[in-house]
Amino acid sequence: MFLPRVAGRGDDFKMELVLYTRKQCPLCAEAKEQLQCLQREIPFRLIEKDIEACDAWTEKYGLMIPVVEYKGEMLGYGRIHIFAIKERLHEIHEQ
Repeated sequence: MFLPRVAGRGDDFKMELVLYTRKQCPLCAEAKEQLQCLQREIPFRLIEKDIEACDAWTEKYGLMIPVVEYKGEMLGYGRIHIFAIKERLHEIHEQ
């Protein structure tokens, strides 16, 4: 159903999810925790990006964070729903 880890280094994955976040964001901390739980079920690398590090990210995501993306596609924002993210990842990999 989901892509396995890539052979080689133990930290290499075929899937990378990006979590756009910022400091002092309770929803961001909650989203990170949920995504880390999801990693037990689906192997992926979680990349955190602080939107305050880049003006373009702040402009794009400022009022939406946390934002979860996969290959540039937004999977969720605000209050993150892991079931919806799992469903969308499954749809993407079925194509």
